[in-house]
Formats: sequence, C-alpha cells, structure tokens
Amino acid sequence: MTVQSMSTIECFIGLSTDTKPTGVPIGSRFYAYDTRTDFITYDGTNWVIFIDEIKELQVAKTLVQGTEPISVNLFSFTGPFRLRQLWATCIEATDASDIDDAFFNIYDGTNVVDLSKDAVGGGKTLTGITVGSVIGLNALPAVVMFYQKSDQCRYLPAEYAGSELWTRGLIIAKAGVTNYIRFTYDSAAASGIDIDLNFHIVYADISDGVPSAMVVA
Repeated sequence: MTVQSMSTIECFIGLSTDTKPTGVPIGSRFYAYDTRTDFITYDGTNWVIFIDEIKELQVAKTLVQGTEPISVNLFSFTGPFRLRQLWATCIEATDASDIDDAFFNIYDGTNVVDLSKDAVGGGKTLTGITVGSVIGLNALPAVVMFYQKSDQCRYLPAEYAGSELWTRGLIIAKAGVTNYIRFTYDSAAASGIDIDLNFHIVYADISDGVPSAMVVA
C-alpha cells in the first residue's frame, strides 16, 4: 500500500468486543480496557494490534491459612506473551508467623509449570515478612526468585533483581482454555497467615492474531 501520513489522529477507548470506529484518521488508536490491548488503524477502517507494546498490570491479594499447597490466581491469559518482570511488595502483614515454600507458576487447568522454584526444588520462606518487603523473579540461573525484607535499606543490582530491559522469557498458553499466573505457598496448621501482597507483571504481546489477553484474575 502507499505510505500514509499520520498528521492528525484520534484516540478511542472501549471493550475488546466493541465495534471499532471507521472513517477515522489513519494512525488512530483504540484501547481495549478489559484486555489492556492497543489497536492502530492503518487505513482509517481496519484495525490491528499494536505489537510489542510493554504493558503492566497489578493486583492486590490477601494470603491466608489453608490446605497446602495454597495457590492464588494472579493474572489470566489466553495467548502467548513475553514475560519481562514479575514481583510483589508486601502492603500489610497482620500475621506472618508461618508462610513458606512460596513460588510463582503458570497453570492451564491441568498442567503446572514452575517459574521460580530454586535449585533444590523448594520455594522462598516468607515467615516474618514485613511491610515494604519485595519478592520476585531474578536473572540468576540457579535461584530464580529473590526475597528481601524491609528490615534495612538495600541496593539490588540489575543482575540480581532483573533490569527493566531484561527479557525474562516466553510463555505459551494452552489453546482453548484460560491459563493463569499463580502464587503458591504453604502454611502450618497451627499457625496463622494474614498478609497482603501487591503483585506486578510487566509483559508484551508477541502476536497480532493471538494476543495474550492478559487480565487480573
């Protein structure tokens, strides 16, 4: 097609299922707020996904005692994406007397794929976690999860905590079902758990035909 000028554009917002406007200026954008997906029109009528845009979602979850292992759905997705960063901050610690073997994983309703178990097969112990503590994925090959309590000031270099430009990896979704990014942990029957974590994910779509459709679970 002939190269077109984008001198004047318009921006729209709606659901991913809404009919997108036609007869609009070339280069205009449409943001689907339910799937956090950006579209762009190349001719004023037809729309395609704006590929490789870095996106971020966050969700707060309360962790409580339960039957081990306890898995909390964080985000759901139906298509492939590049996972860049995944971490959580503690925003409330009412009772953190016993929480351990915590790790991130993905789940398609049948299969579980661990994202952050360490080299010996266990997760991180979060007993005594404090408000302001940070946990997340890192770049080390042997131990792929870090946990730092807020009991002192710290500096975590990029090679330890993962830099903004570092690409974590590619995640493929099982077709035809909803897949989940989860946080799994254990608790002792005699101990209480009541903590709130704010989870963040930074990711990018890799396909205009099958977007990740990432949403808060």
